[in-house]
Amino acid sequence: MSNAKSEKIQIDKSLFFDLCHLALQCPNPSDPAYNRAIQGCQEKLDRMIDHFFYSMYKICPSPEIRALAREKYLDRIGCPEDNRWTNAVARKLAIALYYMQSSGQPFSYEKYNLIKDVVIVDITIDKLAVLNPEFRRYINPLRNSGIMTTSDLIHKYYACELRHTKGLGKKFFGLIKDFIQNQKLYKQRLEEV
Repeated sequence: MSNAKSEKIQIDKSLFFDLCHLALQCPNPSDPAYNRAIQGCQEKLDRMIDHFFYSMYKICPSPEIRALAREKYLDRIGCPEDNRWTNAVARKLAIALYYMQSSGQPFSYEKYNLIKDVVIVDITIDKLAVLNPEFRRYINPLRNSGIMTTSDLIHKYYACELRHTKGLGKKFFGLIKDFIQNQKLYKQRLEEV
C-alpha cells in the first residue's frame, strides 16, 4: 500500500465488527497488512465509541445520562479536568463576542459586565443554616475553607474558589444560586427568626 492519502469508504457496522473479530482472532504478526488492519480497526472502534458518547451528550433527554456521557467523552479525548472549566469560560466568551459583533454594538464595560454587584444578606454561615436547613451539611466544608460569612461565601463563589472544596457538589451550588436570587425571602426569614 502506498504512502499517499487513501480514499475513505463507509462500511456497515456488522461488517466492521466482523473484520475486527477476524483481525483480533486470527493473528499473523509477521504480515504488515495484518498490523495495519489491527491498528485501523482499533482507531475506528475508538472513534465510534467517542462518537457514541458525544451523541449521547448532545441528544439524550435525561440530564443525568447527558452529564455522564459528557464526562466519559471528555475523559476519552484526554481533556484534563482543569481545562474543562477554562473551555467552558472560553465558549461563553466566544458566544458573547459573536452576539456583540452580530449586533454591531461597540464594547462597553457598563453593558457587558459579567458579574453585577450582588447585594446579599451578610450573616454567619451558621445563621444561614438556620434560615435554610439544607445548608447544614455544608457548614464543616465551608469552615475548613475559611468561610465564616455569606459575603465570604459569595466572594469565593464568584471567584471560582469553591470548585475544588471537598464535600460541595451540584446541590450545594444550586443552593448558592437560590440564595443569591432570593434575597427578599432570606431577609424575611431573618426578620422572623
